[in-house]
Amino acid sequence: WLNPRFLPALENKRLLNFLRTHLDDVRYTAPKFILSAMKKYNDDEHIFADIYVRQNGLSSLPFSSVRIANYLKGNNIDIEEFKRHLANLKELNMSLTYEPHTLPKDFAVYSLEIAERVEEKREYEAMLERKAEQERIDMIRKARSWARRKVNELLAKGKIHPRYKVVIPSTETELVAEGDAMHNCIGHNYVRSWQNGNCELAFIRKDGKPYIDLCVRDGKIDEVRYDRNIAVNSKSADYRLCKKIAKLFKKVA
Repeated sequence: WLNPRFLPALENKRLLNFLRTHLDDVRYTAPKFILSAMKKYNDDEHIFADIYVRQNGLSSLPFSSVRIANYLKGNNIDIEEFKRHLANLKELNMSLTYEPHTLPKDFAVYSLEIAERVEEKREYEAMLERKAEQERIDMIRKARSWARRKVNELLAKGKIHPRYKVVIPSTETELVAEGDAMHNCIGHNYVRSWQNGNCELAFIRKDGKPYIDLCVRDGKIDEVRYDRNIAVNSKSADYRLCKKIAKLFKKVA
């Protein structure tokens, strides 16, 4: 409702008092004109500062609007650069109530120092994330290697019939090849979950040919299928074999 053609009305103190009282409720369609008009007509400094601070989202700072507005204007600080400085302080968990942090004497030097500290923090956190990810991958690989050894032990002890062979994949290529051979989606829909260690896969061969695909989650059978996604009967010998293999993955979960 307020635009440049109404600016002369700002000389009216009643209107200015209304703006002061309803600062949060008034929507300005031409804030730059209004601010310049308030300065032109030598209005109360607090009105100008309040509008400026609120418009730029700085009203949560624990300093007076006049203090903030004068600081930014007096030091010729770009408002967006100042907001980035505040964001950096928050990222470093530095209190915005401490004036030397928020409104430093030498803004250019101090804000650059804070920005550099933020960059160092981010690099350190990224390093920790990479390290944690590598440790997680190593853990998954070790667990799968352990499962392979256990499978070989079962075969050596005759607890798995010699007609069968159990393949525990180690690469995405093996999943894709298995999916093609067994005419299922294991080479596509299961890849990411397997890479993240959210599931484990075992490919069972019978007489050297692809026979059963087994998916294990938390040491329990999630899915077990013959060629072309035919379900394995839960009361069959093949299913009992899959349960025996699934138990080997408890240490992977």
